[in-house]
This record gives sequence, structure tokens and C-alpha cells, in this order.
Amino acid sequence: MVVCLAIEEQSDERRQEIARQYMLYTSYRGIPIAKRCVAPAAWGRGTHHIDALPNFPTLTLKVAGQMEAACTDLPKMNLQRSLCTAGALVTTADHLIELQRWRHTLQCSVVAFDRVNQSHVIPYKTLRLSSSSSKIKPYTNKQHSTFEMPALAGHSAVIADEGLHARRMALAGPSGLRGLIHNRRVFAIAIFASFGGLLYGYNQGVFSGVLTMPSFGAKMGSYVTDSGKKGWLTAILELGAYFGALFNGYISEQIGRKRSIIGATIIFCIGVIVQAAAQGPQAIMGGRFITGMGVGSLSMAVPMYNAELAPPEVRGSLVALQQLSICFGILISFWIDYGTNYIGGTGSTQSEASWRVPLALQLAPALVLGVGMIFMPFSPRWLMNQGREEEALQVLCRVRGLPPTNELIRIEFLEVKAQSMFEKETQREMFPNLQGGDWISNLKLEMYGYLSLITTRSLFRRVAVACLIMFFQQWTGINAVLYYAPTIFQNLGLSGNTISLLATGVVGIAMFLATIPAVIWIDSLGRKPVLVIGALGMASCHLIIAILSGLYEDNWPAHTGAGWGAVVMVWLFVIHFGYSWGPCAWIVVAEVFPLGVRSKGISLGASSNWMNNFIVGQVTPTMLTHMRFGTYIFFGSLTFLGAMYVLFLVPETKSLTLEEMDLLFQDKSGISSQDRERQERINREIGLDAAMKGLGSEQMEMPGYASEKGNVLHQEDISPMHSNV
Repeated sequence: MVVCLAIEEQSDERRQEIARQYMLYTSYRGIPIAKRCVAPAAWGRGTHHIDALPNFPTLTLKVAGQMEAACTDLPKMNLQRSLCTAGALVTTADHLIELQRWRHTLQCSVVAFDRVNQSHVIPYKTLRLSSSSSKIKPYTNKQHSTFEMPALAGHSAVIADEGLHARRMALAGPSGLRGLIHNRRVFAIAIFASFGGLLYGYNQGVFSGVLTMPSFGAKMGSYVTDSGKKGWLTAILELGAYFGALFNGYISEQIGRKRSIIGATIIFCIGVIVQAAAQGPQAIMGGRFITGMGVGSLSMAVPMYNAELAPPEVRGSLVALQQLSICFGILISFWIDYGTNYIGGTGSTQSEASWRVPLALQLAPALVLGVGMIFMPFSPRWLMNQGREEEALQVLCRVRGLPPTNELIRIEFLEVKAQSMFEKETQREMFPNLQGGDWISNLKLEMYGYLSLITTRSLFRRVAVACLIMFFQQWTGINAVLYYAPTIFQNLGLSGNTISLLATGVVGIAMFLATIPAVIWIDSLGRKPVLVIGALGMASCHLIIAILSGLYEDNWPAHTGAGWGAVVMVWLFVIHFGYSWGPCAWIVVAEVFPLGVRSKGISLGASSNWMNNFIVGQVTPTMLTHMRFGTYIFFGSLTFLGAMYVLFLVPETKSLTLEEMDLLFQDKSGISSQDRERQERINREIGLDAAMKGLGSEQMEMPGYASEKGNVLHQEDISPMHSNV
């Protein structure tokens, strides 16, 4: 791998404007390799090229922690991703090209690599990358791209990664799952994240088995035998969840994430008690609507709280643990239904406890979550938004188990402060007349914030992607399977409620196991390939089920092999969903929006998910009764359309910067550039970039404590809990 760099020296008067430290280092999969880090002795006028060190596919030029020029042989790596990172000086889109299109135009000697650990002030340079092709598609018709950046010239450079991520990792200790175990306070947060996901997943799966129990059918009458009423009995929970998620965003901002979780848990428990004690279908429907309001609220508040409280190095593991816990909740709900189905027998003698017990068991994780939250701290981000900076600092110290003078605590505190300032300034700029601070002004701010997503053309394109992704996710038919799996298996020839519940239990196992590889490999594979492959796989399963049902549904007993073949296709269907549309759809929704409107954009995507979830749950019984195998043709056709939509109309969002996302959505408003400029200014004001420029610690703002050093701000995404996995 060779990259050609043509460098022309600017005036030496720019020397004093450049920070004191610049780095040239190699990295493998983002991890600096210290022993192989070497610096060029001199870069003068002319053209040079750099050879990657043996056995390592990536060579990275990092400038003052603000710009990276990473060139790699890995397929589909976007050179622009490295050139235009947080804080980069690049302002044009001319450099948005793929590495495969670049060619080195001149042959010259390799730059000498010799010394390390020497620091000098470096003159300003212009870096020019040229392509031998006639034009660089798809973003520009120019043959070259030129932009200013600090560059090494005449001196060696410090070989180190003083960026925020590396500095934090050095201070924080182990990351990921090891980090959760290493810090008992963080581990406690992970446990509560698991209970939130477990509670939600259990609620999603438990009702499918209850619907097929003879004792429940005897109690509910026509609400089980009539397909229309059965749909309402099931889907009313999603309708409640829609409203719960819609209003909880505003409520959690006003009273805090902690109190909103406790309140949502109380609402949830009330709904569960009403269901478990129900004497008729009206009570079940009312209880499920109330439970749904609690579930919808928790689906937004719990992951938001955990993401804001947990240290950054374990947030990814928390998200993974949360996804797995949701699937695990679905899994155990299916098997609990299978076990309680035997209470009093599996026929007409079956006890009502067979369905009351699994419904009542939801109280256990809900009470653990609700009572445990009483002893948990407030979110430091919410405290910061309320102007309670010292309390926010105390919470960070408590979670970390470190004193307020610790450098890691100070870095994280200033990150939270910078993010809070960024959001408030963005609101003031967008809605200057709604800054009164009273509840009416705050409510109007929320309403106008959502309205701007619809009225701004470039933002509406992103809203369309988010909502359509959620539309196609639900209309794959995943929740038709989760809600009515026992009924579906009976329709496919599995005789007896016990056998159908057993097959339903396998659905939970298959989905749980399929989610694990998604957690491991999703970032390396990208979003579009996984979504397209998963959709085509699900559509194929639907088609095969439709063919087998159309041929043999009138006489399944004589064709048991075909019936089990259709059952296996259902299992394969949930496997395809588990690794693809389950996690990936939510990732795309989180990535397409600019920082200033991301939380509202995600909530719109979530509301689309819940509403389509409600419609699917409501119409599926009628479809299974009247359309029969046509149901699978319908879901399969929509799933195939979803694959085509992603393939041709949805951009690949993996590893893209905000400016690149603007370009993909033809956004000429410059909203992401404005966001970045605002963020950089805030970083300077509170001293986050002081350490990066070697200016010392005096600029860092801490409440009541002397400062040491800071760094650049990195934004963190907060995504809602999935409405299925």
C-alpha cells in the first residue's frame, strides 16, 4: 500500500499558530502500535510517498489530535472518514473519495524513519492528494483535492496518541466486558440495564403463549376465537407504548431520568396487577394498555439513563448487554409459558393459574428495577442541564470511585458540561423566543423541535429514512411471529398446544443466539450489507412457508415432513432477523441525524416503530384467518421491498462523519458544520482542547477545584431500547 503526498510549504509566519505536538504513528484496527511508531526525519518541498510497515494494513498520520489521514488496504475503507474527523480543518467535500480510486502519480524515495519522542513547532503545510483517473466519483469531478493542514516539515515528531480516546483508555483501565467487572459500581449499572431489557423482552413474548392456553380462552370467550378482537387484545399494549414513549421524552427532561423510570415502573406494575387479576377481556385490555404505557416509557428512559451514567469505555458493552437481555427476556417468557401450561392439565381441566402466573411474574423484575432506582444517583447530564454542576461532579466521582481531583473525572465532567452547553446553545439559536424556562416554554420547545424535523427539507429526508426503516423492520413480520408463534405453528400442522409452545421456545433460543454475532461483527461488516442480506433471507423464508402452506395446509397430518420444514423456516426467519434488522435498523436511525436534533429524530423513529408494531399485532390474526398462506406472501413481499429500499435509497452510515452525512442527504444548510464549529468553540471556552495544544491546565473549568488538563469532546449516541430485540 502506497500513498502519495505532495507537500508545498506555506509562509513560516504560520509557525506560531500551530500546536507543539504532531504525531506520525501506525495503527492496526485503531490500536496504536507503540514499538513500531517511527517519525520522518524531514519532509521538504516536493512529493513523497509512505509505505505501510510490514504486517500492518493501516498507516495513520495524526495531526495535533485533530485530523487523521488514514490509508488502508481494507475493502471499502473511506479515506474521507479519516481526513474529516471531529475537529478537522477540512471544510470542503472535494476529498470525499474511496481509497481504491487513488493512484500515486510520481515515484520517489521513501521517507526515512528514524527517531522518536522529539517535539518541535512545525510550519503550516498544504497536503494535496491526486488521482490519475479523470474524475473522482461519486462526489467530485476534480482530479485532485487540496486543503490546508498542519504537516511535518524539517523535524521529527512526537510519537504518541494524545487524543481523548487513548488518554481516557490509559486512565480508565480495561474496557468492554472486562471494564464492567473491574468496576463494581459500573457493574451495578449493567445489572440494572439487564433488568430493564429483561422486563421489556419478557413482556413482548409472554402473551403469545397465554393466547393459546385453554383456560385463558374459556375466560376471554370471543376475544380469543374472533380474529379481530384477538388482534386488539394483543396490540393494545403497543398502542399504550406509543403514547408512553411519545410523552416520556418531555417528562424525563423535566423530572429527570431516575424519577421517570420509577414512575414508569409504578405504571407498569399497576397494569400487570390489573391483568393478573382480570375477570374478563375488558380488564385484560385495560391492563395491557397501562402496561404498554410503562413499557414505552421504560424503553426510552432506561437506556438513556444507563448511557448517561456509565463511563464511555463500557457504553458499547451496555448496549450489547441490553440487546441480549431483551432477547433473553423473550426466550424465558416462551419457556415459562411452556411450563405453566401444565398447571391443572393441558386440556379443559387447566387451571387459570397457567396464564395468571406468567403474567404476574413480570412484577419481579419490575420491582427490582423500581426499588433499585431509588438508591441510584441522578443522571449527571440531567443534573448539568439543571445547573447543578457540583452534584453532577459528585455523581461521576461516585460511579468511578475516584476523587474529584482525578484527571479522568475532570475529563468526563467537562465532556458532560460541553455537551450540555452545546444543546442549550443550539436551542437558543433555533428558538430564541422560547427561552423563558417555564413549563409552557419547554413544552413549546419540544413541539417546535419536532416540527423543524418535518419542515426542514434536508432533515425531513433523514426522518423519512428513519421512519421507513422502522416501517420495513416491523413489516418483516417479526412481531407477528413473536405475538402469535404458537398459533402459527398450529396452523403449520403441529398438533396440540404443548408441541406448539415447545416450538415457540425454540424461536426464543434461535433469536437469542443470532443476536450474539451481530454484537461482535456489526461494526466491521457495515449496515447496508447486513440489512440487505437479512431481508433477502427473511423474504426467502416467507416464500418457502407460503409454498408449503399453499400445497399442504389442507392435509398437514399426511405431510408432516412439509409441516416441520415450514417450522424450520420460521426458526431461520428469526435467525435472519436477529443478526440484521433487529440491531441494524436502530443503528441506522441513530446515525443519520445531526447532533443538534438527534434525540428527537431517534424518538420519531421509535414512534414509527411502535405504531407499525401496533398495526402488525392488530391485523395479523385476521390475516392468518382469511389470507392463510397469503399472509407469508404479503410479509415476504414487503420484506423484499425493504431490501431494495435499503440497497438503492439508504446510504451506508457506518463510520461516516456528520459532514459526509450532509453530502449524502444533499444537505446544503451546513447544519453539521455549524454544529461542529459550535462544539469546537465550547471546547476552547471550557478548556477541553487545552491539553491537546499543550497549553496547560489553567483553562479547564471545574466547580470548586483547580484544573489540570482536558481534551476534545466526543459525542455519544443514546438510542432507545428496541421494540422487539
